[in-house]
Amino acid sequence: MEILKGHFGKVAYFRPIVSSGCENISFMINHFKLDMSIEDTSGYSLDSFKEAFSHNTQQELIDNIVAKVQKLYERYDFVLIEGYASESLERYFDTNLNLTIASALTSLIIPVFNGYNKTVDELYQEYLWKKTEISKTNATIIALFFNRTNQTQQNQLTKLLKSNDENVYFIPHSDILIAPTILDILHHTKSNLIIKPKLNKIIKSYTIATMQVNNFIQSISNQTLIITSSDRIDIILS
Repeated sequence: MEILKGHFGKVAYFRPIVSSGCENISFMINHFKLDMSIEDTSGYSLDSFKEAFSHNTQQELIDNIVAKVQKLYERYDFVLIEGYASESLERYFDTNLNLTIASALTSLIIPVFNGYNKTVDELYQEYLWKKTEISKTNATIIALFFNRTNQTQQNQLTKLLKSNDENVYFIPHSDILIAPTILDILHHTKSNLIIKPKLNKIIKSYTIATMQVNNFIQSISNQTLIITSSDRIDIILS
């Protein structure tokens, strides 16, 4: 997003499909200081699409998403569209909903492949399958991202993809990439905030507070999530 803001005057962010209670949109608007309202950044909830597919009315939702994105293009120089997690969609739909929407928008696509614990052949076959799937639509691949890769994967994939037209980028594996943020904890535990922290702060470890305060304070480190009962006021205040 920062790169896009450096190249274009006004950049918008949009998610065609969102989950209930999704905080990512608020984070994107606030962190990157986007001149947008939350209402302009999303299409429909996953539950809305489930219901639409059960009544065979999903095309109406897709048409409305296209219309909403077209309005964004009237106000912004560039619109970054983030798809829904593919593995989640595959559990509910027999079609690639992300790709269906991208095709309706005639979007330029940047597929992201997760290289963690995968062989080079698995990643390459995944890429070939995705490329074939996209070639049947109105969308176009402009670049490829291979995330959480090691040096061996990067070297071999570079050779395999040397003759391709798309730009290829690698993001090396880092433990930080799998570390949850405060936002993740809030989303999965459905917790309530008492004091609003920086939601994108990474949590590197966690501990359960059972000791006396003096001993406990000495045992924790920076970016530790502390789990304690609500009656341990001494731990909470310390």
